[in-house]
Amino acid sequence: MAGRTYTTCLLAERRDLIGACAALLETTWPDHYGPTGPGFATKDATDRAQTERLPIGLVAIDQTDTLVGTGTLSGPSYGAQSDEAPWITGLCVVEHMHGHGIASQLVQDLCRVATSTGHRQVFATTSQALGLMQRAGFAELRQLNDDHGTWHVLRKTLS
Repeated sequence: MAGRTYTTCLLAERRDLIGACAALLETTWPDHYGPTGPGFATKDATDRAQTERLPIGLVAIDQTDTLVGTGTLSGPSYGAQSDEAPWITGLCVVEHMHGHGIASQLVQDLCRVATSTGHRQVFATTSQALGLMQRAGFAELRQLNDDHGTWHVLRKTLS
């Protein structure tokens, strides 16, 4: 992307950003990672800082070496059926950097990680990023509805 003001890399290469990743997860999903939620942001971020098995986390870093986004290639996610893996999960970008292509780049890079680890397809579930995922080549498999709204379960065949 011309004029890109960020780079992406494996979280395992930048373990110093685990705390910032945890904070971004807490800000993005306070119902899950907040004080009364069931999630543990620091544990999840720490678990993603590896390369040998899932989950494998990526980070996007701006020119000042500040975290601006993250995403993960992981095992089953919300809406998964038994034969569906791996999944793109935890995709989030700091609010002031929305619209700069960071999420799109993270999705593209996570698909590369999936391919490099031998996967022929990748899945995702989203309630807010359907257009982004469709532009990245994902097709909708089904919809799920819960108390939080409609979720789109998607799949992309990798080449």
